Amino acid sequence: MCDERRWRVWLGFALLGAMVGASAAEANDAEELRLRKGTILYVEILDSSEDGLRVKRLDDGGVIHLYWDHLAEVEAKRLRRQLGYDFDEGEQVMVDAVRVRFRTGNDRVGVIVAEDDRTITLADGETRLPIDRSRIREIEPIRVPANEVYEIEDLYREKLAAMDSDSASDHFELANYLRKLDAWNRAKIHLERARELDPDFETETITNLLETIQPFVENQKYLDEVNTAMRLASRKQYQECITALKGLIAAAPTPALKTNVEERIVSVQERENAYISNYVEKEWWDTIKRLIDDRVGDRLLQLKEAQTWATKSLGDETAEKMAQRLGVDARRVREVWSNRSRSKIERANYTSGTFILGDKALVVYDDNGQPVKSSAEARRAMGATPGGSSESFQRRLQEYFKSSGRQAQSQEGRADSDPDAWWNEQKSSIRSQWLRAYYGEFSGDMKVVRVQFNYSRDHSLPPEAEEQLRQQREQQARNQNRGRNGRGGGAGRRSGQNDQIRMERFRLERTVYFR
Repeated sequence: MCDERRWRVWLGFALLGAMVGASAAEANDAEELRLRKGTILYVEILDSSEDGLRVKRLDDGGVIHLYWDHLAEVEAKRLRRQLGYDFDEGEQVMVDAVRVRFRTGNDRVGVIVAEDDRTITLADGETRLPIDRSRIREIEPIRVPANEVYEIEDLYREKLAAMDSDSASDHFELANYLRKLDAWNRAKIHLERARELDPDFETETITNLLETIQPFVENQKYLDEVNTAMRLASRKQYQECITALKGLIAAAPTPALKTNVEERIVSVQERENAYISNYVEKEWWDTIKRLIDDRVGDRLLQLKEAQTWATKSLGDETAEKMAQRLGVDARRVREVWSNRSRSKIERANYTSGTFILGDKALVVYDDNGQPVKSSAEARRAMGATPGGSSESFQRRLQEYFKSSGRQAQSQEGRADSDPDAWWNEQKSSIRSQWLRAYYGEFSGDMKVVRVQFNYSRDHSLPPEAEEQLRQQREQQARNQNRGRNGRGGGAGRRSGQNDQIRMERFRLERTVYFR
């Protein structure tokens, strides 16, 4: 109905309401309705829907459609509940439980009902699950709806046993507790018991409650099926829960219960979305590390193959792995990761294999994650002087990387810098660390937020190199003494020797931080 027509209806109500006679008010089937503007209207309700009521006016016999928002709020709420369009669940009963996080990344919610040094037993409803402690990463205390982890009958017996007396107030409180658990049949028993013990106790409230809950008492079996389906959500079986709830919609005995199940489906979908987002953001990097550790254990894996895999395939394999655990499509995992709102900063180091990157070893990033040509800090450490020529710096850089490659392999007796040889001769842990850094920096899945340069003392030099460096230091000291005595001529040589000592004595290690 358009706004103009609805306004005409409103105006008609306002004008005709004042003309309602006493005889109409006394009619047997009269329903007294209070409109939002305060006018009283006497009608016979002919039909109802989600939009409102079709009523027959008792003053002139006219049949009109009355929208819910035409009625006073309290009136509309009373009628919607009475006619079965609103489902009064009340507050949920929340209980202490735990979330058990497994080393695989999955988790399970429940109540610990037994434990020893090796296992715990987790209960969620009728299920009892023994869990070996070696599988557990963390046990987190949480609060959850009681009927998701307990059997309602168990909760009822526990509450009944805790009652101190057989008073009307005790039974009234127990009835309200049972209503919050969807135990409507039990709630009715205790409301009636409260009225029997003291007819003057909360007389009007108990009478209204008994009338209100009757449709739910009659459909207790259906509500039990809904609660059983909801337990699947507490076990992270979201799609199974949604499927079960959708199957219950067609069998809903009242419009109110149908609406309630539809709302539960939306709620479960929101819970699933939140769970998937949280899981992907927390577990992405750990999954990356596990896949890299497994891959580099293959001693036949070559460097170029590892680099291509890390930048082209590793992210997709990670998404697929997580999708299998979550029971969703890998594209959804990819989308969640791409749109992540938060993720922990991780780091990885290229270790002694930094030389493999060549000029890229000195690249840094701005606040937007964009690469900047090189780090002034790294240039200074490499012996570049302020205002010095880029050609001179690049020559020093190439000499450094060549030297670094030789040093990294000196223990194996190699004479030349060879990235493939370095890769093949490293332990799996070093190869894994290097590949993590390479993935984090070049795959496009992570955003680089910081780069740090470490210059570690290289202890892998052979004895003849140690002796050469000792002689260089002695010569440097003599040159410095000549300079102090005014003899001159040593400054240029001293600079070159310094550069050589830096390049041969220290090793550049690049650490990348990313999220």
